[in-house]
Amino acid sequence: MNFRSLFPYFAALLSILIVTLFFFSFRNFILSDLSPVTLSFIIIVLLCASFWGTRPAIFAAIISILSLAYFFLKPIYSFQVSDPKDWFIIVMFFITAIVAGNLYTRAKGREEAEFAKKEIENLYKDLQKENDERKQIEMDLRARTDELTRSNEELEQFAYVASHDLQEPLRLVASFSQLLALHYKGKLDEEADKYIEYIVEAALRMQQLILDLLDYSRITTRGKEFAPVNSENVLNEAILNLKVVIGENNAIISHEPLPTIMGDYSQLVQLFQNLLSNAIKFCGDDQPNINISAEIEGDNWVFQVKDNGIGIEPQYHKRIFEVFERLHERSEYSGTGIGLAISKNIVERHGGRIWVESELNKGSTFYFTIPNRRK
Repeated sequence: MNFRSLFPYFAALLSILIVTLFFFSFRNFILSDLSPVTLSFIIIVLLCASFWGTRPAIFAAIISILSLAYFFLKPIYSFQVSDPKDWFIIVMFFITAIVAGNLYTRAKGREEAEFAKKEIENLYKDLQKENDERKQIEMDLRARTDELTRSNEELEQFAYVASHDLQEPLRLVASFSQLLALHYKGKLDEEADKYIEYIVEAALRMQQLILDLLDYSRITTRGKEFAPVNSENVLNEAILNLKVVIGENNAIISHEPLPTIMGDYSQLVQLFQNLLSNAIKFCGDDQPNINISAEIEGDNWVFQVKDNGIGIEPQYHKRIFEVFERLHERSEYSGTGIGLAISKNIVERHGGRIWVESELNKGSTFYFTIPNRRK
């Protein structure tokens, strides 16, 4: 039992004591009968019933009766009451306290019940509204899922067309152009030889563009389920795939200890391969020197691929991740300009992001994050 539960009883007792002292001190001057003091006690009982309920009201009535019997009813300083009128007053105190307390409790209960009913109704309306909103969200999500499914199917259809229907005429154009170049080079004038060379180069470039687009489209549509992947094994396979290019450029590739992560093994190989290939390609006149490392930051592994190449101006740091975006002429550096866009798609499919920090002629560091998932 704490002070808060006892407070109504202390307040009732204190109020009755104050009234008792007041009227008893001036009983010879202001009291011709017991009406004022009785009325004061009744008011205290009613206030107790109104604010604190039946029990404090009964307690106040009992204390009031004791006060009346001892200090005001004859004989004074005694609990002996001989006048039936006085007994009637005492009984009325009890009845007043009990009735007032019960009436107030019932009224308060009805009020609380009405309030609870309204609260429940409002809560029901809120829940109904939330349920309707949830259903609408589910419908929207289902519609978007269906739309995404259709989009993926269309993308798959495009991939099929790109890998079969478009490739076949291009192969014919490239093959016959190469045959022209093989059999008639030097037999026609120089301008004709140049035109044939342009046709061969354009056909081969178109084939490569279609293949790159096919790879780009398959990042999300044909990705494998994530599984534990040792990053060092991924890197070693990417290096093995680039063995010829690394040997031709005498590139130095080193790495720090790399973690095991959750991911798509083949796509991560392609990611490292694209970043290493770019670092070797854009090395300038220096011997390529590339370092790969990773460190944990919060809930993500942050990988770094650092090179000593020609660097990238700050205004192009975001642009280089767009599809077919090139910063150099094709005559300077080969490629279709889709490698970093594919890398970005791979990283985003794994729940991370990719960016670059670089300055012109000061090398580049490509960063990408992979969530540190346990399974």
